[in-house]
Amino acid sequence: MTMPWPVRPMMADTGELPADAGRWGLELKWDGVRAIAYVSADGVRASGRKAGDVTARYPELSVLADLLPQHDVVLDGEVVAFEDGRPSFERLQRRMHVQRPDQRLIREVPVRYVVFDLLFLDGHPLYDLPYADRRALLADLDLAATGPVEVPRTWTAATPPR
Repeated sequence: MTMPWPVRPMMADTGELPADAGRWGLELKWDGVRAIAYVSADGVRASGRKAGDVTARYPELSVLADLLPQHDVVLDGEVVAFEDGRPSFERLQRRMHVQRPDQRLIREVPVRYVVFDLLFLDGHPLYDLPYADRRALLADLDLAATGPVEVPRTWTAATPPR
């Protein structure tokens, strides 16, 4: 099976936690730009939440091709700019609408790709797998804290972050 294009990311919704909240995976609000990354032998392509191509805006994502040379994957994540160790939407705004940032801007406002989910792996769509199983497969890809890529820990309402 060929990689799907485009994939629209699942978006957060406000509301009360469900009664069975311990069964849900929770993520921090990263104050970034949602991006789906398509990684294959042809390189990396990225789309935004409305399926527009954002690859040239965030050349840092190209490292994914080097990190996953033997895989075809679709990743769901967020492009984040950090300031003093915290996500900064204000800082990210300097990059958000620049179609092709120059090296100076890339150095001044580096971004990281925070990966939430693995949606497709080597010819297999993973949408029907439980989230915990997709996260386990994502962990097996060993992307955590590698250059401009990060895979944050998830938690449930029963096991909140410390």
